[in-house]
Amino acid sequence: MPPTKKPGVRLVKYDRLVARVFEVVMLASFIRKVHGSHITVQYDLTTTTGARRRFLQNLASLCDYGKGGPSTTAICVEERQDCYVAWVASNKGASPEVVAFLASILEALRTASASNDQERDNLEVNLVRVAATFARDRVFKEWKLLVKSAARARAALNQPGDQANDLIRWLEQFQIHRGQTPASMCRLAYDVRHSQQMKTIELRHSLLNEPSFAASFTQLERVTHMVGRLAARVRAVKHLVDDALRLEQYLGNPWVVSVVPAPEPAPVPEADRNTKLPSILRRMMETDDPDYERLLNCFKTLDKACSITDGILSKHAGGETPLKPIVHCEVQLVDHFHNQRLAFWEDDPYVACSKPACLLCRLYMKYHPIPFAETDSHNKIPNNWGPALLRDGDRNPRFAEYRDILNAMIKDIRAPILQQIGTVSPSSTFHADSLDQITRLDADPFGYLETDSAYLIDLERNDDPEVHSFGSVSDDASDTDSDGGARL
Repeated sequence: MPPTKKPGVRLVKYDRLVARVFEVVMLASFIRKVHGSHITVQYDLTTTTGARRRFLQNLASLCDYGKGGPSTTAICVEERQDCYVAWVASNKGASPEVVAFLASILEALRTASASNDQERDNLEVNLVRVAATFARDRVFKEWKLLVKSAARARAALNQPGDQANDLIRWLEQFQIHRGQTPASMCRLAYDVRHSQQMKTIELRHSLLNEPSFAASFTQLERVTHMVGRLAARVRAVKHLVDDALRLEQYLGNPWVVSVVPAPEPAPVPEADRNTKLPSILRRMMETDDPDYERLLNCFKTLDKACSITDGILSKHAGGETPLKPIVHCEVQLVDHFHNQRLAFWEDDPYVACSKPACLLCRLYMKYHPIPFAETDSHNKIPNNWGPALLRDGDRNPRFAEYRDILNAMIKDIRAPILQQIGTVSPSSTFHADSLDQITRLDADPFGYLETDSAYLIDLERNDDPEVHSFGSVSDDASDTDSDGGARL
């Protein structure tokens, strides 16, 4: 039996609202996590707005030094009379190292417009070195994935009937060598990203009906993905230098980097006597909806097959696997700018994030009173999303708009979940959080695939001692092929 709550606790408007938000998140984890295909936003680089947005997007991406969600970073710029303030937020809280790194990149880019071509080339070299070294743990992990995927692809290509000698030789360049640095790995990936062999891999994709080609394609696809990941860091730097030239009028002013402290999320509630299928479904539907009984029968059938009730109970506070919400970095910035009534850079309410927004962050910005610009989104509902704790609950002056935003979000999410329940099956739809960076040049350069972590564990179970020890290789080395330029 689910634990009961004291009578009246859920009658408090704020508690009831928060409980319904988490209820939808819990349901989505069992029934429908993906709510549409990727949304990708193209920057109109013929406009200053497009240049500003791409500039901030690439800054946020370079600040995201780790794999996975905790290091996800967002940036929004406040315009003041005497300076610009780059407000930075992270899912786990922006560290002093991130602040110092971002400040150093901005300071270096301020010199771009006054530099000649050679000096800008040197600036690019130095920025790639600094950016790759800042994210070296992530770069090393991505290189591990690339090295082992290339090795497995070579093994698959060495099968009878598969004539791919040129491709095999090309894959041999992805090896572990003493003296490698994070920057050299990224540069190699950037140099080969549009090579003839990358085009050959794309061609093989169209020939998957050939058994000999299909056997090697999984590993080749991962090779191209990891090449795109590593190359993206170099491409981001090149874009930053290009955009800095176009944004000279802004970068010539003083810039300050400030941190938005990660706020406390609203707590996950305990289950109560209404945490059961009929009550959950009733809360999701309009009063007297004639489809209620049919959907309830579908819900019960689904529950028998997937143990949804037990799963939902376990995710409440006090359950076996309770949700552990955080306030995502995009929401942190949205709330910060709104609560503090800050002025946006050129009146453009744009929040740049290092990874595509989840569906909940996208909807939070969509229904916010401030018309925030749409950003890339993978349209998935994560288990760790939570709104910020609202002190004093429904007595807080901001409660009305807080309620309106969350209710609008809940309404959007409920409809596809109800539709899925009606099919008497959970959705099997899946897509990665990021797109291939070879084909999608400007979006999400450092987004992550959920499968990468599991794949890396699989690689490290392999008996290759070099791959096991890799990560300490040249950790302290720095690139020495720079001719000079900006010193960071």
